[in-house]
Amino acid sequence: YRTQSSTMRSMLLIALLSGAVAMWGESSRIISTVRLTSSRRACAPVSQLALPGNSRNDEFGRMKDDLMGRAMGLLSDSLSTQRGVQLWLHEAWKSFLPKSSRGHLNEFVDVLHCCENTYYFVPTRSFKQGSPNNPYLQQKRGGYNWEVEPSKLARALMTWREQLADEWRVECLALASTTDSAKLFRTDMADAQRLEGLATRIAILELLDDRKLLPSQGHTCAWLVKFLKEHEHDLAASGSVEHLLADLRGAPLMIRTGNLLDPLQLADEIQERTVPVELDMADVLEATSGEHCLFKSNFLERCLLL
Repeated sequence: YRTQSSTMRSMLLIALLSGAVAMWGESSRIISTVRLTSSRRACAPVSQLALPGNSRNDEFGRMKDDLMGRAMGLLSDSLSTQRGVQLWLHEAWKSFLPKSSRGHLNEFVDVLHCCENTYYFVPTRSFKQGSPNNPYLQQKRGGYNWEVEPSKLARALMTWREQLADEWRVECLALASTTDSAKLFRTDMADAQRLEGLATRIAILELLDDRKLLPSQGHTCAWLVKFLKEHEHDLAASGSVEHLLADLRGAPLMIRTGNLLDPLQLADEIQERTVPVELDMADVLEATSGEHCLFKSNFLERCLLL
């Protein structure tokens, strides 16, 4: 009797386990079918992983360098009536660029603070006097000296840079809050393409970094890298991020090594990742005034020999 009951108990357990395995297999087939049929319209999860190392800081350094270059251009244009100061500033900036690295062009403010007042000779065009072969004619070099005060230039550069940073910060917040692509590049947002291109670049690089962690996404990463190289100009200040996303959405569905590659889903995920990047860019731009406070304190310490 005991042997018969143990046998029945074993048969019952085997039947229960077989039913559970069958149900699990059936549910997995249903789930895989749903994923295949709805993956093109599914909302892609946005990973919060940043670029490895200091890659995002490097890209933000590119933005800070662009900001410094634009501020230098605005300062130079404002000195059009002070030819000597404008030429001296151009030469100082030109000699500083090879010594600097990405993200550190703002240190030019500190360089100006370290320069003493000087005079810059501005040559003028002289009229032809006598015969050029006359040995008794003394050629005189015409021109005038212009006083240059680098500390004033440093203050003016910080003013331009801070004003431009505030404008860019407002544009980053506006880009992060809008959802209508037709409103992305309004006429009152002169640098929207520049900022949107940088944010999109960071979003794509972070997407690639996350996908590389999955062996099954190798072909997707290779295809996206090739697509990015072909549309590199769309991320520049003179390009069009809208055109890049439109081409990405228009690409057909592909299957690589049994995995579905959906360009439409990639475009949606890139746009979702761009929003937090733009908010972080706004925070970096907001810190510009803090950088200037540090430059000013260093200048005062040198003046007071503290």
